[in-house]
Amino acid sequence: MATRKTKKKAAKKAKKKSAARRAKPQPFELSAEPGIRDVAELYQALAKRIEEAEPVVIDASGVTRIDTAVMQTLVAFVRAREAAERTVEWKAPSETFLQVAEQLDLTRHLACESGTGG
Repeated sequence: MATRKTKKKAAKKAKKKSAARRAKPQPFELSAEPGIRDVAELYQALAKRIEEAEPVVIDASGVTRIDTAVMQTLVAFVRAREAAERTVEWKAPSETFLQVAEQLDLTRHLACESGTGG
């Protein structure tokens, strides 16, 4: 037979778990030099987040070099999110990231602009 104290502890524990589930997901952080060797892993990680209700935040602030295949994977993810009526936000994309996006004419497809995020 559970005491009041035990019931209160159980209720408090359940409330914490519920709050943790509702917590905003952490930004998805791109590595400094994502390359073609990383595409399969990147694709799998992003695919898990396509249906998330909250905007998916991608932190591209540390990118110093990035492969075209990675950029194409990111475009595919942004399009999948758009098709699911979900959004992607960019956290302080590095100058390198923005330059590569512009050089590949992917800025509008990635929905990232200079000064986006923060």
